[in-house]
Amino acid sequence: MREALILFDITIVLLVAKILEEIMARLRQPTILGDLLAGILVGPTVLGLVSTTENIESLAWVGIVILLFLAGIESNVSEFRKYGFQVLLVALGGVIACFMLGFLYAYFAGYDIKAMLFLGAILTPTSVGVTVRTLMEIDILHSKEGHVILGAAVADDVYGIIVLALVYSMVLENKISIEGLYPIIIGLLVIFLIAFMAHRFSLEIGHFLRKLKVHESAFTTVFILGLSIATLSAFFRLSPLIGAFFIGLALSELPGSSAIRDRLEFLSSIITPLFFVYAGILLNPWSALASSSFYRMIIIGLTIVALGVIGKIVGCGLAAKLSGMTWKEALAIGIGMIPRAGVDLVIAVTGLTIGAITQELYFGTLLLIYATSLSTPVLLKKVFKYKLKSSR
Repeated sequence: MREALILFDITIVLLVAKILEEIMARLRQPTILGDLLAGILVGPTVLGLVSTTENIESLAWVGIVILLFLAGIESNVSEFRKYGFQVLLVALGGVIACFMLGFLYAYFAGYDIKAMLFLGAILTPTSVGVTVRTLMEIDILHSKEGHVILGAAVADDVYGIIVLALVYSMVLENKISIEGLYPIIIGLLVIFLIAFMAHRFSLEIGHFLRKLKVHESAFTTVFILGLSIATLSAFFRLSPLIGAFFIGLALSELPGSSAIRDRLEFLSSIITPLFFVYAGILLNPWSALASSSFYRMIIIGLTIVALGVIGKIVGCGLAAKLSGMTWKEALAIGIGMIPRAGVDLVIAVTGLTIGAITQELYFGTLLLIYATSLSTPVLLKKVFKYKLKSSR
């Protein structure tokens, strides 16, 4: 019976997602909106056809890892070296602006220091998955803005994990514990070392893959390598997306990478939508409303959404402008950094679990995730019109 339920959940999720993707494509909107709406529709928010996320959660995470692995392979190492300074500056600008806005809002709203720290931390990361898929669809991923957004979003995950480690130690121990950063620092060094070695010996790796005799073994080996580094990244308390992206970037110049890329795109078209549907299923406004008044929760939620959007547009946009970009490019980058749906959710769950944030703030976090995930693809398509016109 359990096997039937698992297959039913996966089937209904994929069916509804693909139907809504087709509708969005015909409306000339990013198909990721169809996936998110599919999750909201089949989840507890509307129909309740999928009441538990356990049956698709594992596949969902494999799907987002594949997307970031693919984004890395489709990128170029030299381009990321070229924009490295801008990437770090843009990410840092957004982190500082969002943390300060969240901290100050919680202070003036009368929350305690624990809530101030955690709300600031919640607003700092960016969801790289939403932006990457949208940039791929509108063919902007390989532009200057695309490289900066992608790199800054990945850097945001690193910054977000570091902020969580610091805030967590301050809340539980009333002090900053540097020891908590050791696994993160070691993990980053290990991931970068592996990525460097993979890029350095990409010709040798390609030569080895060509010697394999089993059908599709070259693709399978590379895919397993991507999953392995993503797993290693998670082992060091980093987001698995960090490891997936950097190993993909390291293998971007691998001989025969175009064939591997084609197979990853096919795999991604089937499995990656599950992650965005899964994100939609997680939304359950009815349980959150049970612990507070409707009016108060909506006000808090909309305020958090506004702070999250303003923080990224102003912080990342100004940093991009200071790094030498035009105002149009800076605005596009600021909007590209808006979506949330990854490390921020981890921070929110952690804060809720240890009693640092209330259900109101948690609901605001969920509202921020869905508002930004649904609006960013539309905004990106509009703000990149100048690029799309010039490429025609």
